Amino acid sequence: SLRESTFVIHNKSSGDLDYQILGNLDVNSDITLPTGTDDDDEGWIVLKASTTIGTGIAPAVETLSNPYTRILIQIKHTSLTTNANLYHRGQS
Repeated sequence: SLRESTFVIHNKSSGDLDYQILGNLDVNSDITLPTGTDDDDEGWIVLKASTTIGTGIAPAVETLSNPYTRILIQIKHTSLTTNANLYHRGQS
């Protein structure tokens, strides 16, 4: 369980990237991976809707303060190929 978490997502290349953060409160043995964009039936909720980090933009900082069982961060490139660094610090 993650009680408090801070994430830094840094776009490290010339292309834009999108990210979103999902959370789940179910018991670990009941959690299944999300299958698409509407995963309410699987227990996943969107904690941070899809957001874009453009080239040369400061890193995104996201902070969560609820006790989620599992957190999933989805990152994809939206223009050109990009690289991302993801840093996490949390307490359980």
